[in-house]
Amino acid sequence: MKLRKKDIQVFVVSSIGGALEFYDFIIFVFFAYVFSKHFFSKELSGFIQLLSTYVIFAVGYFVRPVGGVILAHFGDRYGRKKIFYLSILLMGISTLAIGLLPSYSHIGSFAPVFLLFLRVCQGFALGGELPGATAFVYEHLEERFKGLGVGLLYSGLLVGILTGSLVSAIIFKCFTKSEVLDYAWRIPFIFGGILAFIGVYLRRNMQETPVFLEIERRKKLEKIPVITLFKSYKINLFKGFVNVLMAATETMVFLIFLPAYLKSVYKYESGDIFIINSFCLLVAIIATPVLGLFAYRFKRLRVFYLSTLLVLLISLPVFYFIANNKLASYTVFLMIIGVLTGGILTYPLLLIRYFKAEIRVSGLSFCLNVAFALAGTIPALTTFLNEVLQIKHSLLLILIAVSTVTLVTFFLPVSGSSEQEKKAFN
Repeated sequence: MKLRKKDIQVFVVSSIGGALEFYDFIIFVFFAYVFSKHFFSKELSGFIQLLSTYVIFAVGYFVRPVGGVILAHFGDRYGRKKIFYLSILLMGISTLAIGLLPSYSHIGSFAPVFLLFLRVCQGFALGGELPGATAFVYEHLEERFKGLGVGLLYSGLLVGILTGSLVSAIIFKCFTKSEVLDYAWRIPFIFGGILAFIGVYLRRNMQETPVFLEIERRKKLEKIPVITLFKSYKINLFKGFVNVLMAATETMVFLIFLPAYLKSVYKYESGDIFIINSFCLLVAIIATPVLGLFAYRFKRLRVFYLSTLLVLLISLPVFYFIANNKLASYTVFLMIIGVLTGGILTYPLLLIRYFKAEIRVSGLSFCLNVAFALAGTIPALTTFLNEVLQIKHSLLLILIAVSTVTLVTFFLPVSGSSEQEKKAFN
């Protein structure tokens, strides 16, 4: 089993580019408290400031379907490479601009408006990144390397989240609270913007995928891919959406939002939680390509759904340990969650088989972006449920609900696949 030079190039450029984009998109939530103090009137209560920040964070997710539909249309009509390049360029510009944005004390009400606009730009960019990158990697690689390639891509996304977590931990450890509030919070965003431009440079010479070139040669391009998608692939869309919602919810709960949640609800120290969270991410980064390779060669559907079931079961003791301040036990179980994250992140291997190549990017885009848009509301929703309705374990309840619905979809049929594909699938 030997990798070609161009395979390695696809692995490296896709993974690094995805990591940079996810870093830029995710660090926002790590500094939510800072944004709440910097970009809103001091006349507002702390709760309203924080809730408003989480709403802006969620807006980035809600814009993703819009960016996804537009960019995916061009991806299916004019090529995967173009949106692969454009998405990271837009992300870099908007992230750098957030790092340079004046606060409320300098420009008043324009501060939250500009912050919202830049977050919209980030969401639009990310809407095209994952669908385009997934199709780009899958279509470039030989059959035997597809599972590994997609696994490495999604492992790269976790590297982006890990980098955001580590940079946040360093900022909170190396600067005082007043220094973070004053200027240090800007460092991760300026750093991320610069890194994104490095990603633009790396992607500039990538070639179009052989699959798209063949579709173009045979003149099989769909005029409006999204119409075909909703006309003939309704069940696949629903199943794909729920699959992604599970992955988006699990990563949001355990890998992204949990440090901020533990600080605000259970009063844990930021530094310690960020370190534990970083180790969990590291485990997931290693597990994702390994399980991607395993799932593609054997039974990809079972790997995903078994991981979902185990996450559902293990989440109960995890939240018990959180509530009872059993940090050592919580850490051990969170590492297990890291391994299972690798299994859940095999979902792109399911989605790709749900849609034919001519509408692949549009199908991936709908499932990915609508699901992540809903998952993006989790910080704001849990903050509301905790503060207003006094439901302290709302984060666990959300995870249980999504996991249960996902397990039910196991029994839904997949339309449009050959019997051979269905057999390999299951």
